[in-house]
Amino acid sequence: MTAMVCAGALAYAAPGAAKTSDVDYPLKKPVRIIVPFGAGSTPDVLTREVAIRLAQQLGQTFVVENRPGASGINGTQEAVRAEPDGYTILAGTIGVLAVNQFLYENLKYDIEKDLVPVALFTRNPNVLIVPTSLPVNTVEELIVLGKQRKDALTYGSSGPGTSLHLAAELFKARTGMPALHVPYSQGPLNDLIAGRLDFVFYHISGALPLAKAGKVRILAVGTDERWPALQDYPTFKEAGVGDFEAGGWMAFMAPKGVPDHVINKLSAAINTILSQSPELRKRFEEQGIEAGGGTPTDLQSFLDAERKKWSELIRSAGIQSN
Repeated sequence: MTAMVCAGALAYAAPGAAKTSDVDYPLKKPVRIIVPFGAGSTPDVLTREVAIRLAQQLGQTFVVENRPGASGINGTQEAVRAEPDGYTILAGTIGVLAVNQFLYENLKYDIEKDLVPVALFTRNPNVLIVPTSLPVNTVEELIVLGKQRKDALTYGSSGPGTSLHLAAELFKARTGMPALHVPYSQGPLNDLIAGRLDFVFYHISGALPLAKAGKVRILAVGTDERWPALQDYPTFKEAGVGDFEAGGWMAFMAPKGVPDHVINKLSAAINTILSQSPELRKRFEEQGIEAGGGTPTDLQSFLDAERKKWSELIRSAGIQSN
């Protein structure tokens, strides 16, 4: 396996790939995977893991190209404009694929019409955490405190419209508990640990080490069933909050018009990688991430449900991008 650095992108080349007819996808030319975030970001790192394995499996170079900016809008626009031949795909996140269209006006694309599903990539649930100085040990106790206290509880996020912000707003909507949002450009954890915030929804990979170190307390996990990496912590349903599931996720998408046989070939390869790469699954699990998978139809159903949930919440809560 050779890695070639070129113009802000990293290409993963399959050793000794045979030359065949141009009709044999993807042997015509390298495949570009657009990541609409910067190099070294979590979406970037995870996508590179798959790009390496796609090159090995399909016998072609996969170039990971970072197109950051505007909350993922710049890179998404680049993917939408690409030739629909299967040689450009997008590694999108919850924000890119299910939130931005409800926060930003005048987008130069229609995410629901201009991109088609390939495969769900990852799921990474949010957990509800509180500082150890806050006198609560359960979700129920937090809700009681929030409803009884004269001043509203405060929660932090990494910015308006992020998955952390939306999870907290969904929690407020499901419980009727008032709380004041405090956005942070560099993240809310330091102020939470210091007790200047009352609660935060956060990624497992960042929250679990802090909980083990006794700096924060995990109250619940935003999934329907107990998460493999957090078997000792209840779900929100177990904690008494129904219809609550929140977290980050990623999915591979392609420009509208890519032939079905190309979509299916890509989807099958990604599914094989996610289901049959023990090393990769172990790396994901260590970060509290679950490998995705499923058919393009499965992903479309998932996208429909996510878009419905977050559009309704954004509208009802009056959430704005800034």
